Amino acid sequence: MIKKKKKKLKYIPLVYSEDLRSAYTEASVVGNRLVGRNVLVTGGTGGIGLAIAMRFLTEKSNVIISGRNEQRLQTSMAYLKERFPAGNIQTIVLDLCNAESILAVVKQLSQQETFIDILVNNAGICTEESRKRRFRSVSEEEFKNVWNTNFEGTVLLTNEIANAMSERDIKGNIVNIASICAEFRSYQHTPYGISKSALVSYSKILSEKYDDITINVIEPGSVATPMEKLGIGDNIVRNCNVLHHSALPEEIASLVAFLAGGFGKYLTDHAIVASACEKL
Repeated sequence: MIKKKKKKLKYIPLVYSEDLRSAYTEASVVGNRLVGRNVLVTGGTGGIGLAIAMRFLTEKSNVIISGRNEQRLQTSMAYLKERFPAGNIQTIVLDLCNAESILAVVKQLSQQETFIDILVNNAGICTEESRKRRFRSVSEEEFKNVWNTNFEGTVLLTNEIANAMSERDIKGNIVNIASICAEFRSYQHTPYGISKSALVSYSKILSEKYDDITINVIEPGSVATPMEKLGIGDNIVRNCNVLHHSALPEEIASLVAFLAGGFGKYLTDHAIVASACEKL
């Protein structure tokens, strides 16, 4: 009966717009606790990563965004500078599939006067094979690309950053962006699901290793990003959760800031499922 009623319901369109985006980047969500903190956001050129960069700039943090593509980094930098002309923003080229690139970036950061206080591991890829919940047809090259980006490279970067934080007595924060796909068997056999499941487990193990570093992991459901084939100007109404629309990247970004602002240490499980889907 309830299912039949729900099918007849009509939902008012919700368009993801610049105005809606701006509404989420006008005030602090942690009472200015993040002012002056140094933040590195991987995969910061679009989607959730760009929203996270905007959130920390709203919090008056010093933000570094990383990505593989120099041109996309510069485009994102220009966009952020236009919205936050007084913001402290830097870019850095980082290929998570390349160990030498990762170690070179950590070395470059270590040579700066101040080191990273907050690391947000957002970079990740999801291929069509994973979307279609396939595994046997996945090529070895495709699997390695997903695995190295979503997990192997992320782990190497995180270990290097965490060790540097510990050596400098920085009471830092690490927030890993996983996926709700890590919790659903229908996706756990896919390259994307496997890598995100591993990231969730790794986050919990890492949280037991460092007493002075707070490690949290967020598992978003459907979010209005290019990965979901959604962006500015699109209607984000979906039958994917109790709100019947995809989460905004800015909502996930606000959660990241909330955790990094000192509240993440109060989570007993260190993990949060955000925008849980009714169907996967």
